Amino acid sequence: MAESKRKRDSVMSPGSLLSDYPDDLSDCSLGRAEKRSRSRLPTPVPSPLAFVSLIEGEQEVPYIAQPGPLELPSWPDEKLVALSKKLTFLPSAGASKPPPSGRPEIWADGRQELCETLHYYRAYHSGGYTNNGHAWAFMFDKTAHTRDFIDSDVVISRAGGGMVPGKEAGEMTLGSDQNETSQALSLRNSMEYLNPVPTYIWSEKTGEEAKTVVRYRFEKFGNKQSWWKPMGVADPVALGGLPPPAIQVCRSCNGPSQQVYLQGWMCLHSSCPLFWKLPSGLEPIEGSLLYDPRFLKQKTTWPNDDQDFTLVPPAIEVSPQALAGEDCSRAFWNGIVCPTCGRCIMRLAWRGWICSCGFTKVSPHTLVPAKSLSEPFFPLSNAYTPARDCHQSAIKLDVFFMYNYRVHVYTFPGIAGFVAHLIANKTIVEGPGGPNDMFEELQTVDIGFERRELDSGMTKGGSSTRHFSVNYGMPYKYVATTSSRPFTGSANAIKNTRSRLNWVAKTLLRQQQGEKGREGSGWKEFNEVLALGYFEGQKIKYHDDGEVGLGPTIATLSLGAPGRMRIRMKGKYFNGVSRGDTYNDKPPVPLCKAYHERMRLVNELAVLKATDTKAYKARLKKIPKELGLNRGTAKDALDLTLGHGDIVIMDGEDLQKFYEHAVEHAGKLRFALTCRHIALESLKEKDKPTYEVEPDEGFYDGSLVGTAAATSERSAGMGMSQTGAVDTRTDSGAYTTDTLDTGITFNGTRPTAAETSFFETEDSGTSMAMNHTESAYLTQNAINTQSAALQASELEGTRTTTNSSSAQKLIDEVIDNGKYTEAEKEFLRRLWGQA
Repeated sequence: MAESKRKRDSVMSPGSLLSDYPDDLSDCSLGRAEKRSRSRLPTPVPSPLAFVSLIEGEQEVPYIAQPGPLELPSWPDEKLVALSKKLTFLPSAGASKPPPSGRPEIWADGRQELCETLHYYRAYHSGGYTNNGHAWAFMFDKTAHTRDFIDSDVVISRAGGGMVPGKEAGEMTLGSDQNETSQALSLRNSMEYLNPVPTYIWSEKTGEEAKTVVRYRFEKFGNKQSWWKPMGVADPVALGGLPPPAIQVCRSCNGPSQQVYLQGWMCLHSSCPLFWKLPSGLEPIEGSLLYDPRFLKQKTTWPNDDQDFTLVPPAIEVSPQALAGEDCSRAFWNGIVCPTCGRCIMRLAWRGWICSCGFTKVSPHTLVPAKSLSEPFFPLSNAYTPARDCHQSAIKLDVFFMYNYRVHVYTFPGIAGFVAHLIANKTIVEGPGGPNDMFEELQTVDIGFERRELDSGMTKGGSSTRHFSVNYGMPYKYVATTSSRPFTGSANAIKNTRSRLNWVAKTLLRQQQGEKGREGSGWKEFNEVLALGYFEGQKIKYHDDGEVGLGPTIATLSLGAPGRMRIRMKGKYFNGVSRGDTYNDKPPVPLCKAYHERMRLVNELAVLKATDTKAYKARLKKIPKELGLNRGTAKDALDLTLGHGDIVIMDGEDLQKFYEHAVEHAGKLRFALTCRHIALESLKEKDKPTYEVEPDEGFYDGSLVGTAAATSERSAGMGMSQTGAVDTRTDSGAYTTDTLDTGITFNGTRPTAAETSFFETEDSGTSMAMNHTESAYLTQNAINTQSAALQASELEGTRTTTNSSSAQKLIDEVIDNGKYTEAEKEFLRRLWGQA
């Protein structure tokens, strides 16, 4: 018995320390050896299963032979068995482990930190990262196969994917056979190109159901010691310290396979009839498999494998030429590796990177001039801007023009409400205090932009938004919790946006709903501004703005690089299928899939639901197949191109219920400022503001933009903003604003009715009338408001027009008798149409 065992060892373990056969045993010699081995086999037992005991050291291990000619597998020599056990030894549960000999070169608390920092690992939801037909990196997490292996030089792992919940709580098992997918093909491609990736890929069987699993062997390159190597523990054998493993060619598929386990060589190609079978034709017992140490510790020769490969990406720095917007490019919102502690740091702050260890890196910003936003193939002029939007034919489109805006109003069949796109022209964009000024101010003033943590992140370690945000006014909590601040002391861009969007929304609602409009039926002005900042490549995915407590109207001002806003029906309403592939019996919405067929089912399902619950549930299961309904996404119903200064208004609760929208942009920098009305009573006590949310004290009248009353002299010479209000400078140099609904501002004191000036302008902006009494004001250091008001009060009861000689005389008296400089007199004459 002992003699025959030694002979089988020499046949089945080529290259064994006790073997007389060479390592490169050919297929022919193997065939002759198998023939000699079979000639010595005993007569097979008639039992369907034969139990044979093999000696594993001093312990007997049962081997289950399948029906057919019984062939006992050879057993390797004891030295390789002992070495294999030593290499794969696992300490008992609860036993203390030796500390690692070093610290990781890089580390992260979560998946998103890792993916945003490392250019070679961007797999947010899988273990392996492949791109463009190449494999770049793999992550090994807590879920491991029973034969996974790791030491200081080698890692063996199962290919990812295909896991399903098992019988035990928290258990994950392989749901089906694994095949070599695109991931494995990318690995093989990288191996062919000699990229540092796995050195061997093979298949084997596992589990009670003998599922096929794909496995990879990774090998450390370079001369650096592995930081995870146990401190004070020597490797049983060095990498490359043993003869190479046996490589044999399968006589059935002609594919080469390495000998992975000491039980014997097997074909490791899953498509082969001899796959996972020992030369005896039997499959090995999974629990008794021992790795061949020669396979584990082989050293693969790769070009330049003696070099040290750094895992730390190169440090990012701005160019010395101070390129506009360079720090907003894609590379500058990647994470960086902290040079102090090695942590992967996401850029969560607008100004740069902040590590928990105290390290900070600030990225200097070079202003992106508003003038640079001009699109070379779509230049703006003072005429109305051409359209670039697209929509489905079933959506009604109304086009009209007002106050330098081209207006597109879209109404959806069956939906109460509308979407309006107001496209700005050059007059709007370049007006004082307008989009150009706002865009540049938001780059120079710190308004509190940060990337916020998502409330329901899908990745380990938490997730953050891919855009920067800050909220002003009434607190607003959407998918990410955003810090809220009072309007008091906020940037002009924040306050002017609120005033501008309040005017636009009210004006448009009057136009859409009649003269009374929403204002006559409970209109509430916007009390919140959510500012979003986008660097290159950042975007916001499909979502709705239908949170509880929001008013029905939402308005957004787009600043900077062109944006693309897409609106589509939500999948559950478009397809009518729930996650469980059950039909959604809610009445269908026009433009949904199989709308007419689903409408005909409404009454039938209502009757079934009321009379036969079992039949009703069974019917819900059958309908999707009958109508060809499945889960998925709807096509975009609207595709809007948002230029610099454009405004989008979405009105109607149904719009948010049934539709969703996403926004992305092409360029280095874009801001989106969105206004809503949020009911205070809708907020939880802990979310209510600790400050007063002031009413809108600014006033923007778009009907004055581009008229004689809104020339640039208002801003440059007299401090008047585009909102139609006059900014009065305080002694400290700061601006304060006090405005009337008429667009006239006095020096910090709201005038009485007798002091009110009221202007009515035509669309052309070429004429205006002056009603009731007239007064004037201007900068605080130059105008005597009381004197002007007294002069104006003497004119009470008169009504004149600007082409009237008597009106001109009265205006001249007010101007000439006032204590004004020549520049101020010139401004007032322009304001009242005299220049």
